[in-house]
Amino acid sequence: MRILSKAFIAISLLLYTPVLWATSLDEVNRQVQQFIAGKQARFAPEAMKKITAYQGAAMLATEQESAFEHAEANPQLQAAITKIKEVLQEARNTAQIFQSEHADLLALERQADKAYAYHHAPRIMAQPDVEHWYQQGKQAMKTAIQASEQGQLNLAAQAGKKAEQAFLRCIDLALPGILEQSEYALDQAADAGAKRYAPRTWEKAKQAFTTLQTYLESKAEKKHPRPDIGLAMEWAVYAQKIAIHAKYLRRDYGSYEKLLLDARQTRLQYADALGITYDKSKVDADVDADVILQAIQQLQTENHQYKQQAKALHAKFEEDLAAALRQQREQDQKTFMERMRQIKSAYASRLEQETFERKRQNKLRELFRKGEVEVITNLDGSLIIRAKALHFEPNSSKVDSRYYDFLARIKQALMLYPDRHITIEGHTDSTGEAKANRKLSLARAKAVQNFLVASGLSGQRIKAVGYGEAKPIASNMYKKGRAMNRRIDIVIEAPHD
Repeated sequence: MRILSKAFIAISLLLYTPVLWATSLDEVNRQVQQFIAGKQARFAPEAMKKITAYQGAAMLATEQESAFEHAEANPQLQAAITKIKEVLQEARNTAQIFQSEHADLLALERQADKAYAYHHAPRIMAQPDVEHWYQQGKQAMKTAIQASEQGQLNLAAQAGKKAEQAFLRCIDLALPGILEQSEYALDQAADAGAKRYAPRTWEKAKQAFTTLQTYLESKAEKKHPRPDIGLAMEWAVYAQKIAIHAKYLRRDYGSYEKLLLDARQTRLQYADALGITYDKSKVDADVDADVILQAIQQLQTENHQYKQQAKALHAKFEEDLAAALRQQREQDQKTFMERMRQIKSAYASRLEQETFERKRQNKLRELFRKGEVEVITNLDGSLIIRAKALHFEPNSSKVDSRYYDFLARIKQALMLYPDRHITIEGHTDSTGEAKANRKLSLARAKAVQNFLVASGLSGQRIKAVGYGEAKPIASNMYKKGRAMNRRIDIVIEAPHD
């Protein structure tokens, strides 16, 4: 039966094996649950709060872009997982340090837990002081844990000392009641026939009771170390259970056969689960427990190898992922630097171009006296030279000779933009018919065009258009506005890409 029990435990352990396809979030959450199930979380309460927060952040991240399937493409999820791992490791270290440094205090706390439970559970009238000192000890223990995690070692030591004193007081107050309950449990076991049907267990219960009684009687002299105060009661209850069960088996003559058949059936089930072959046609088919144990040990070896392989694969995956992320970061950095270089180059080029254009426009303006022209710069890079000093006689398109010098300087201005197309726009006011105004504006624009071409400008890049009264720049209701609308605009078009 001892071998079968070990076999059952071993098989149960083998059933729990991490699967290779588990995601990183699944794995880290499993590790957190193991930490909590191992009752280690109480020693790192602040770290557990952080872990809970990061787990929430990770779960939110999984809702974005199918994060469970593409975790490597989800930086928020990866960051949360990394934080959970880091804080979990910190929590493990914190728990290990506290348990190592306060091992005696934790052992005393376990005794106080027994004292509190065994004193209160069976007694109707429990002493209030036991409750008081027990809760005092628990609160002091909580303070010690929190202070230790925060690195406040002096406070942790003070709280630990306070917890120790409270637990000792709780145990001392509970001892008489526990001794009484232990004696009662021994009487119950004796009445159940434990002396006869569970003699070894009964003897252990009696010995534990005697040790506890001796300690209580000589506690003031401190002659004996404090025993496990709940051991006598636990052995007595166990002896009673064994005795009751043994008496039942003695009354049922078929019970021994049943035990043998159940044990055989259990061995056969283990053999089937482990893949052990045996002759199933035999009525008395059986498999030796040692054979089952060997098969389990083989499985344990294979399981260890599998875990090592899984660990290696996980490490390789982490390494490949880190390399891929590092390569991606490097590529992103190169792309960023190249983009910045392009931006800087474009900015320098633009600045150089703007500086050149500003200087060129300054040269253009220097060709004219104040009031002769108005230079207008458009957002698309085109310029308008509004020839304010150029006028025509009414209904005439002839350029008077007094404007030859002015137009010659217009030519010099246009020569500053040798790669641009030029448009000479003629405009009139609204006086007269629109058709006649368009014809007159075009004739005036062509007259300026002809002068410029005759002075040496290429006729292929200069054209003339007449808009008549279609594009006024002031109101035609007033004389001054009409005079402003009668104009020649020389448009230097935007540069070609």
